[in-house]
Amino acid sequence: MTQAMLIVALLGAMAYLAFQYTSQRLLNCDKLRLLSEEYEKALKGNDRKYAEAVGQTYYSALRGGKLTEEDKKAMTIELDNMFPSTSFQGSV
Repeated sequence: MTQAMLIVALLGAMAYLAFQYTSQRLLNCDKLRLLSEEYEKALKGNDRKYAEAVGQTYYSALRGGKLTEEDKKAMTIELDNMFPSTSFQGSV
């Protein structure tokens, strides 16, 4: 009887951990999707500073909160392509 209760408790704990992991993963996927869509909209808009801020948030979310040099270079290229009249070196 004690073993059965222990097994049920263990299965319950495993189910809880699986649920937590899955729900957190889904939230992260939704967050990335929303940030990606907002960054695309910002690049099509006319506010470079806003697009840069959203881009930094999006790229750092992809890397667990850290912005890499490659991300900064990619953002600079994307921003310069979408905002050629306002481009300047070292913007990111």
